[in-house]
Amino acid sequence: MKISYSENMTPEEYNYLRKSVGWSEITPGQAKRGLENTTFLVAARAGEEIVAMGRVLFDYGYTLVLNTSAGELVRIS
Repeated sequence: MKISYSENMTPEEYNYLRKSVGWSEITPGQAKRGLENTTFLVAARAGEEIVAMGRVLFDYGYTLVLNTSAGELVRIS
């Protein structure tokens, strides 16, 4: 299965990954605002399914936060 990468994801995909790693689900509005205010984002998909993501939040001065999560592992052959 081919893995593709993009710089965007939906709030639903974000919540899917949150739930898959045991984090609590947030409201779609919270997810949307969080994604809109992300400095850098990369989303990985196996086919059409989101499997992982990484986000960077930066205040352009001093503080940087890196947030990552991965859904169920996908065997790639």
